[in-house]
Amino acid sequence: MDTPLPRVTVAVEDRILLHLLGQLDERDRYIVSRQVTRRGIADACGLHPPNVSRSMKSLERRHLVKSGTASVRQESRRQKAWHLTEGGEKHAHERRKGLGDTMVLIRDARGRLIEVPAKEVGERLDANMDLLSILMYASAEGVLTYGDVRFGPIHRTDRPEPGRLILLSGAHATYDINPPEPRRVHGRENELGKIDEWLEGVNTALVVHGIAGIGKSTLVAHWLATRRPHEVEYSLCWYPTQPWDTPVGLATSLLHRLNVSVEKDPYHLITSLPQRPGQEFDIDAFRRRLSAFLVDSSTQADRHRPKMKKKEEEGGLPRPLIWLFVFDDIHHLDKNGMAMLGALLQIAEKTPLRLILISRTRPTFYDRRDVHIRDKVTEIALDGLTPDEIEDWMTNFDDGLTLDASDLHERTAGHPLALELLELYGSPTHPDWRSFLDVEVLDVLPDEERRLLAVLAESDRPVEWKILQRAAAWEEPPPERLLLHGLLYETDDGFWMHEAIRDRLLLAGPRTRAKNAEHLQRSIKEDTEEV
Repeated sequence: MDTPLPRVTVAVEDRILLHLLGQLDERDRYIVSRQVTRRGIADACGLHPPNVSRSMKSLERRHLVKSGTASVRQESRRQKAWHLTEGGEKHAHERRKGLGDTMVLIRDARGRLIEVPAKEVGERLDANMDLLSILMYASAEGVLTYGDVRFGPIHRTDRPEPGRLILLSGAHATYDINPPEPRRVHGRENELGKIDEWLEGVNTALVVHGIAGIGKSTLVAHWLATRRPHEVEYSLCWYPTQPWDTPVGLATSLLHRLNVSVEKDPYHLITSLPQRPGQEFDIDAFRRRLSAFLVDSSTQADRHRPKMKKKEEEGGLPRPLIWLFVFDDIHHLDKNGMAMLGALLQIAEKTPLRLILISRTRPTFYDRRDVHIRDKVTEIALDGLTPDEIEDWMTNFDDGLTLDASDLHERTAGHPLALELLELYGSPTHPDWRSFLDVEVLDVLPDEERRLLAVLAESDRPVEWKILQRAAAWEEPPPERLLLHGLLYETDDGFWMHEAIRDRLLLAGPRTRAKNAEHLQRSIKEDTEEV
């Protein structure tokens, strides 16, 4: 289970003081800007207007702010306005100094998640942001990302960076235009053939899912590097999804990859993003504008393709016919991130966008009934290697190995990582493989779910749910988490589990195993007596 990211909390009065500290030139003016009115302060500080009035009463009682009426630019009537007193200005400077030391999470130009004081964030992100904006974005979103379109133009050009040093530059840190270097792939010919069929077919999305370490990303990267049809013109975006990614972050990277900029944004995609901290992202408006942009771009590309072919021969690059976006580890996304993927799926149905989604769980952001996903989504559930594929791999193993392919399949369930470690160290249950399963799979499960699997592991065949439920003292329906991850699944004879996880659980201490086996046998006996 992913550790929740820390969020910055900024008191309402501190927000108001920092905001008014930036409006000192408005004091004693006959005509003032909207920024010192109730509505302007509310927008800047992420507050409801009534909360501004209540907070101002408290600040006025402490003689930190003063109020009066003034004419407002581009407004027809005079309005109440607030300014800092001399004492309030001094207090605001002290609070700004203290709040500048607040630790804020950022994703820098190299894609690293780091924690720095708020006063250093603007320089780290090459963005001209004031302290209040930094704290407000950190409070609303948790992580500030280098190259976010909302943070303004990149203003430092002395440091060479990949990509374009203009607005949106730096978003390249969140994705790559080439797949990662894959490990050697053994077997998987059936799965590679399915991906070939998907690209040649009409389905707009491909979902590859399976447990941790089963080789999902490796399979897709290998296909992109070796098997993809080179006659298809496309542009690739490989996006390694992280727990801190938000829909706005995904959208920013998409716009960067699609070469959208302030100078070239005919459908106003940039303005559809939230323009202030905490503002809600209208995903539907973004979806409609991006669909129109991609359809229009595709039409223009088809119309001018002969000219573009000539340009390609002269050294230029034609616009791609297909935008191929790969989102890796989408199980990290929350429900808002999944909603963004759902919007992209709708976009892909009508535009030259194709999606490859890699996940440890079976995605739930689209209706998985066949009538809904037919001609839209192709799913590949990745399991361990078959005995035949293991046997082919074993030609690289040490001749002294006494186990055959069937034995290895039984002991490792064909898990590629276990077989890689066997090839390197000669052990089918190497400690590094067991540690991987513990850290990535078992340790993140709640105790009661792990106990349920441990009890089931003591059986050599599927177990009926009511028997397993009684043996593990489980009072609820089958755990959805285990079903989604493929760790537990239902067969005609009852419930069974992933063989690699069963093999790991059977390495537990004899006392623990004896206790689990006793509970299982007692439950089976009670069920027989009831019958």
